[in-house]
Amino acid sequence: MHLIKTTDKPFYPFLSGGTGVGKSHVTKALYQAVVKYLNTQAGDDFHKVRAILLALTGKAAYNIEGRTIHSTFIIPCHQTLKTYKSLDCSRLNTLQAQLGSLKVIFLDEISMVGSSMYNLQINKRLQHIKQLILEVFQLFQ
Repeated sequence: MHLIKTTDKPFYPFLSGGTGVGKSHVTKALYQAVVKYLNTQAGDDFHKVRAILLALTGKAAYNIEGRTIHSTFIIPCHQTLKTYKSLDCSRLNTLQAQLGSLKVIFLDEISMVGSSMYNLQINKRLQHIKQLILEVFQLFQ
């Protein structure tokens, strides 16, 4: 929480442990604390998504009461992960409206997420979402 409160720089904490030790429980608790903090900032719209709980599989997403990576970032399940497929403007605008204020991502079961999924799909999608925000911001300056 200290890092979230004091810096805008990215950081990547990693939580590990054996089966059944409570990693998912701790993740949900951290998520709730972050959401509570981010939604109490003066002048911010508390309806905007600032933190999100994600997992690779539906079962893991259900376990943490989150969403799948594929559904959140509109990545077709049948798509090869070796190439990135851009979204059309309408879908990108919708995704940007939903996730444009995103600050924190909790990714459960990260060991199941390969480098292609992380680098070529999640990272690129987030870059496109944030790039759209920058382009719109520059238009109105």
